[in-house]
Parts: sequence; structure tokens; C-alpha cells
Amino acid sequence: MCPRLEHFVVFSSLSCGRGNAGQTNYGMANSIMERIIEDRLKSGFPAKAIQWGAVGEVGLVANMVEDKIDLDIGGTLQQRISSCLQELDTLLSAPDAIVASMVVAEKRLGSSGSENMIETVMNIMGIRDIKSVSLGATLSEMGMDSLMAVEIQQTLESNFNLAFTPQMLRALTFQKLLEYDEAREFNITEDDEINFDLKDTLTGIELLLRNLGDESRCNEVMIELESTPDTLELATSPTIIIPGVEGTAGQVWYKIAKNINSKVKMLQLHPFAELTSIKEIAEACYEDVKAVLKANRQFYIVAYSYGALIALELVAMLEKAGFEGQLLLIDGAPHFLTKLTHLQLGENITDNNLYDLILSGIIQTVFREDIKELLLLQFSQLPTIEQKMEKFDEYIAKQSVYSPNYSRAMVHAMFRRISSVITYDLINFETINSPITLIRAAETSIQNIEEDYSLQKITKGTVIVEKIEGNHTTMLDDPILSKLINNFKPSLMGKEN
Repeated sequence: MCPRLEHFVVFSSLSCGRGNAGQTNYGMANSIMERIIEDRLKSGFPAKAIQWGAVGEVGLVANMVEDKIDLDIGGTLQQRISSCLQELDTLLSAPDAIVASMVVAEKRLGSSGSENMIETVMNIMGIRDIKSVSLGATLSEMGMDSLMAVEIQQTLESNFNLAFTPQMLRALTFQKLLEYDEAREFNITEDDEINFDLKDTLTGIELLLRNLGDESRCNEVMIELESTPDTLELATSPTIIIPGVEGTAGQVWYKIAKNINSKVKMLQLHPFAELTSIKEIAEACYEDVKAVLKANRQFYIVAYSYGALIALELVAMLEKAGFEGQLLLIDGAPHFLTKLTHLQLGENITDNNLYDLILSGIIQTVFREDIKELLLLQFSQLPTIEQKMEKFDEYIAKQSVYSPNYSRAMVHAMFRRISSVITYDLINFETINSPITLIRAAETSIQNIEEDYSLQKITKGTVIVEKIEGNHTTMLDDPILSKLINNFKPSLMGKEN
């Protein structure tokens, strides 16, 4: 017990115990030391444990939040160093064995019943402005720790009658909470049949539409994304990425590319927006792909969702031209995408209905603040596609991110691409020889589908299947994805030797 020590002081953090296993171990260590402090004091020896809240200006918290000293962290604000030193004498002079110092954040009223789900969760997480966060980011990505998770889970269940498992809560987004809030406000239940409302749109088009991309570069077939290639990989063919149904280099791909250890080229489909079939698009961009590969005669193609169909057609053509390589598909395969499209859009969808879904999906992606108005406005109430597009133009005029021409072109292009999936010929598909790595989402609504999405039926090469957390959309945010892309890229230099 070190009875000869004149003073015995332990400094600990109130935030220990939250988050990952390492933090939990620190919390246990603090608890053990505090029990030792109490025992020493009972034995008549000097001892003191001081629990600090979030300390500002230095350390991990300061690095994470930069200069935002007033940022709410788990219900507390950062305490300045000068304040800590000022309080130290008072804390050491207190008779208690364990004392604490923190700056408690003023919480907004949260249990009045008048606030909505988004305000409730923002209050718990200390988020003051909804515009400061991405509606598509998960609560875990926005810093939800274990204590916040428990409070959010209990509050949503008691105040809003919504029950979430811990896994569901980690994957929850403000976008999904917005959907729940709108459904609650308009008394929408699971049994309600409302044609093409926001609820249907989010469970359908959201899985197909991720990002509208950068309009300023939309007409470039191949664009290079910033990556981290090593010396060896600089000499090999670049990693070619093919996006989903949106057909452009959205922000998620820039983020993924930064962690890929080779040059990265993104194949954009927007220049071929007028084409109506998958084979036509593949044939149109074939020369651009071949030019990127140059003299290496090797390819490594990574394709997501709809892009997988383009990739398979391209690989068939590249093999005939004497190229060899490997294909990595991110939740994409002909059989899987055909089932997913029919599941999300329905078996008897018409052109008018498909336009309703695409228009609503784009509006809710670009204009998140207009969701309530969108719910009241049903595109399906307008009888012709031209009338729907005119109403769509009214929304486009409210923003400055995308031009009317680009927005219209994206709508019509996605209509053609989704239609091409609906009519895709699964029987007469040309078999390829290249090995395929399939990265599946752990969460899927499709039942009775083979583990490899039936890819072994369309390649003579080996098929390797990996799973990562998330659904068809959120899996792109998993940092493991870029590691898998790196791990499965073949050593092309070695093959040439």
C-alpha cells in the first residue's frame, strides 16, 4: 500500500470505459486505482483520485476537434488547462477520496415530447447543427460511444416506440431517422400502401443511387483519383474502378482511393448517358480502358453494383484481345443485381413509376431539407414524364450544385441503366476466364441466393467470397474495403517476369 508516500494522487478520465476494448481496459484500471485510493484513506494515509472530464487545448480530444473548444462531447465541454490548474488546489483540499472536475454542457429540453427523433439524438450526441453532419453517415462514424448508444436506444424505444439492436443502432443514420420522423408525422405504418412515397424511395433507389458526382468532370471517361501507390505499383497497370448506377466518381470513391496502394483510374459512364444497353456502354468505353492499360496487358478492375455488369462485358472483350487479369466485384453480379432490382422496384414496374422513384431519389439526395414537401408531393400524381421533369426542374432551380441539363441527363441515364438491368439476359451471358473476388455486404434483403451470387456460372476462373459489415450502400464506408482491394490485386510485375 506504499504507506511511506507522503502524497498519493491519481488522475483519471471520466470518459474511460467508452468505446473500444482498449478504452474499457483503461476504465477498469482507473476503477482499481480508485479502490486503492479509498483503502489508503481509510487506513489514514494521504490519497486522492481526480476524475477529469474532457480537457481542451492538448491531447487526443484537442487533435480530434481542432479549435472547437465549445464542442459538446458526451454531455460535457472541454475544460481549458488554465481552469484545470485553477481548480486543482480546491480538489486536492477536498476531504473526499475521489473528486471530479468537468464542464457540463447545457442540454436542450429533450423529454417534452415535442422534439423529433433527430433532435433527440442530436441532443444526446451533443450535435448543435444538423448541417454540420452528413445525413448519410452512421451514428458510429459520428462519434457515438457506448454510453450514448445506450441512452439513444432507451430514449427511442420509450419516447418513439422504436426498438433497435446494438448492431442496427451503429448503422443508423440521420437520413433514416428523418424517414422514421416523416412516417410518424403522417401516421405511415408498415401496412400503409402509399404509392412511391419517401418510404418506398429510401428502401429502393437509395440502394442504387449513392452520389451524383462532380459535374465539372462528368464528361471525362477516365479520371485519376488521388491514391498512395508504392514504387513497385507505379510500374503496374492502374486499378480501374467502375461506379454504380449513378455512373460518376462520387465522394465515396475519392475517399476509398486514398487508401489504395496503386494508381487509381475511375471509369465514368456519364459520357455514354444516351446508350440503352450494358453491352453498348462496355463497347463504347473499351478503347479508353485499353488505353489506360497500355503495354502491360494486365488488368485489375474493381466494380461496384451496376458497374459489375459493365466490368464483366469489358473483361470478356479484354480477354479476346489477349489481356489477362483479375476482377473484384463489390456487391455486384448479374443474378444478384437482377434480383435486387426486382425486389426493390417491384415486378410490374412501368416507365412512369420508375421515373417517379428516380426523381424522388435524386431530390431526397440533393435537397434533404425539402423531404417533408417531397412527401406531400407525389410525382406519381403527374400523368406524363414531361410533367414530372418540369416539376423536377423546379427543385433543381433551388440549388446551385448541379445544372438543370446535368440533372436531367442523370435522371434519363439512370432510367436507361436500371431498365437495362431489368431486361438483362442472364441465360446467354458470355463466360469469362478471369478469377473473381466478390465482396458481399453482410446485410442483404435478398433470400435464396448462392453465396457467390452465382458468379461461378459465368467464369472458368476461381471465385473468392469475402463479407464486410453494412448493406449494399453503407458497405462502401467500411475502411476494410480498401484493404481488400489492395490485398487481392495480383502482382503483375511478378507475372510478367
